[in-house]
Amino acid sequence: MLRHYEKAIRNSFNFHGRAPREEFFVLLWSPLMLVFLLVAFPFNEDFVGQLIEKALVGLLILLLIPIPCATVRRLHDIGSSGWWILVGLVPIIGPILLLVLLLIDSVPLDLPYGPNPKNKYPDVPDEYLRPPGTEPE
Repeated sequence: MLRHYEKAIRNSFNFHGRAPREEFFVLLWSPLMLVFLLVAFPFNEDFVGQLIEKALVGLLILLLIPIPCATVRRLHDIGSSGWWILVGLVPIIGPILLLVLLLIDSVPLDLPYGPNPKNKYPDVPDEYLRPPGTEPE
């Protein structure tokens, strides 16, 4: 899990390449956990409590910045254009459709967006990794 988090933070501002589901959702859950901490455990009104609260809010803002980049890389991983992120702006159905897109498993082949990040056999050509009966594009 930490490996995925480290890779997600390292690629925070990178719109190119691919991001597997694990990397994307680890990065997505971090801000949600900080929001949970801020809501579930109210801090005291003293100086230290306010300092901790402001530090957590600052960290939350810093963690929210890379999410659009990771979303674009996740869309690349399923073979879609990064512009599909704009579907999330459509009221009501847009975020649901975007979530469904983000839950789709990775395309197991190399794409124009980059090699398969889950490929356990990087030296094996794609034609050997295709399911039987499928033709190359």
